Amino acid sequence: MKLSTLLSFLFVCMAAIPAQAQDHELYFARAGAYLAYADAESRITYAALTDKIFDPTVAQQSIDELKRILDSAKRQLDRAAALLPEAKAKNEADILAVREKVVSAERQLDKLNALVAAEVEALQKALSDEEEELEEEEGEEKPETDWAAIRGAAAWFAEDVSAAKTAFAVTSKKLVARPIKPVPKPRGAEKIDQRSGTSLTVRLMAPLGRAGLTSSSHAS
Repeated sequence: MKLSTLLSFLFVCMAAIPAQAQDHELYFARAGAYLAYADAESRITYAALTDKIFDPTVAQQSIDELKRILDSAKRQLDRAAALLPEAKAKNEADILAVREKVVSAERQLDKLNALVAAEVEALQKALSDEEEELEEEEGEEKPETDWAAIRGAAAWFAEDVSAAKTAFAVTSKKLVARPIKPVPKPRGAEKIDQRSGTSLTVRLMAPLGRAGLTSSSHAS
């Protein structure tokens, strides 16, 4: 093997090492972002289920979104655990413990989904009966919705999501994960105005802290 080829190969390998060491932090951070999203969505779900007027569409859409969020969080945690450097291999169990909390939340969400699905089915049947003007048999009682069970299931789900967030925060400290920095303000960037088709060149003047805007035509 030529010396130049060998050196090139070693350079590529050495360059990949710090990138891999950093990758696990990015995947772990994404998992945290999904859990924060799940926490917010769980509140929307609870609000939809406890509102004076039950909106089955909003409730079901929120539950479906939560399924997707939690699944994404699990995949990010799996990836973070797989990319841990040797120095942090002992933290794999901590990441998997967070994942187990997410799985517990998924199980509770399945219970909630079953209760909501049964209620939606009952509502649809009731509406169908009304449209067909079917008379109820004498002495037959309409099944009542167990709203206490639905509210309880939603509350326990929110509790499980909160537990997953807490476990994530604890593991984040153990990993000594660097926080994701906020995106800095653009300097000398060009922003496209989608409505007018023109570009706005933004120049931030550091001493004055003001932005100078110049408009120019932009080919779409």
